[in-house]
Amino acid sequence: MKTNKGAYRFVIFTKTKVYKFATFHYVWGVLKNIPRMIKNGDSKFIIKELLWGFRGFGRGIAENKSEFSCWKRTRSPLLVPTYFGCGIVNVQKRQYGTTPTHEELQKLFAKLPPQTQFDLHLVESHCLEPGNFMQTKDGMVFVDYDDGTSPTAKQHPFTVFIEKWHRELKNTFIPRIS
Repeated sequence: MKTNKGAYRFVIFTKTKVYKFATFHYVWGVLKNIPRMIKNGDSKFIIKELLWGFRGFGRGIAENKSEFSCWKRTRSPLLVPTYFGCGIVNVQKRQYGTTPTHEELQKLFAKLPPQTQFDLHLVESHCLEPGNFMQTKDGMVFVDYDDGTSPTAKQHPFTVFIEKWHRELKNTFIPRIS
């Protein structure tokens, strides 16, 4: 079993599934450092840091809800299926393949129609990082595809992008099943 710790989620990989948990790791980090903060006279920052940690947990919940919602709305073959989501945890299919390089993704993006490329640059940049993709025998799929929580993400949700450009993305990313 493999694990991974992202900014807002802790991920457990089993043979067939991936479990993505909203995480309290920022909160635990602050709690662990309280004695040091008090000793250094930084106790006034404890509450601020704890609130920041809980905000991170909230973002993990938002990412899980967004990812599950994106899957439910689109059922796109571009996305690795999310079987279950309740905010605290998402259960997703374990997708095997290789992580593409930045250069490989750029070449793929360059094959998209101009308007699709334009809209691609409006979505949350986190969605377009190589670690969020998997190269499979059929083509390229998204393994991490939440809408994000930044102002940019709220104006140009990833889910809407997938819905709008599904055909163009599918023809480019997974031509074997288009």
